[in-house]
Amino acid sequence: MIAFLLSVALMLADHYGRYTETLHATLTTLVIPLEEIAHYPEQLSLWLQHSQTPLDRLKQENQKLHTENLLLKEQILALSHYQTEAERLQQLLGTTATLVHYQPQIAEVIFSSRLPFSQYLEIDKGKLDHIQSGQAVVDSEGILGQTTTVTPFSSRVLLITDPDHQMPVRIRRTGQRGMLTGIGHDKLKLDFIPQHSNLKVGDLIESSGLGGVFPLGFPVAKIDHITAQPASPYLEVTAHPIAKITSTYKVLVLTKPRQSQTK
Repeated sequence: MIAFLLSVALMLADHYGRYTETLHATLTTLVIPLEEIAHYPEQLSLWLQHSQTPLDRLKQENQKLHTENLLLKEQILALSHYQTEAERLQQLLGTTATLVHYQPQIAEVIFSSRLPFSQYLEIDKGKLDHIQSGQAVVDSEGILGQTTTVTPFSSRVLLITDPDHQMPVRIRRTGQRGMLTGIGHDKLKLDFIPQHSNLKVGDLIESSGLGGVFPLGFPVAKIDHITAQPASPYLEVTAHPIAKITSTYKVLVLTKPRQSQTK
């Protein structure tokens, strides 16, 4: 305001002639500093905006780098998942080398019953995929069970640990045959093994091939305990499954041998 009044006075002095030259010089000397002071807030604001620009850019760059870092982490996790998945599939498909008389089909587990005395899986393959009741189901480690109820889009797999499941087996080390029965709780028992049998804890139980459902010589279970019962002619033998009963989610469904299909 003061600068404005001095400017008006200066204009009036110019209007009334030369005798005001001294006054004009004096007013000019006063007006210039006041104008500079009047513009100082604007200059200060511009300076502050200019000085904050590098900080804003730094914040933007930091946010950009943070976002890129998150995206890279997600990509790494995805690649790790795909690598693990590829390794599992490779292991699963590696079992087909021993299944020369069977036609394997990959299926995914969509449900798992963990009840102690009702142990089964649901898989995403059914009649439309040419799945039938009574087909063997295995993973990369061993035999899981066999298909029972089959719908157009899915099938139920009765696990070998279910009390309703039985299969003929043999001891790999000795060749002795027996019957493997599920007892629930992810456990099995080996029946009809005489007291005098050469049996050891840790012995591998494999499929005998009898009945034509399961492939010959495929791993099934390992012996946990052996107990001799004085009143029984047979040993009491318990075992645990080789297959990943509680964690597998990709399996192979096997058709019956081609020779039996052509008969």
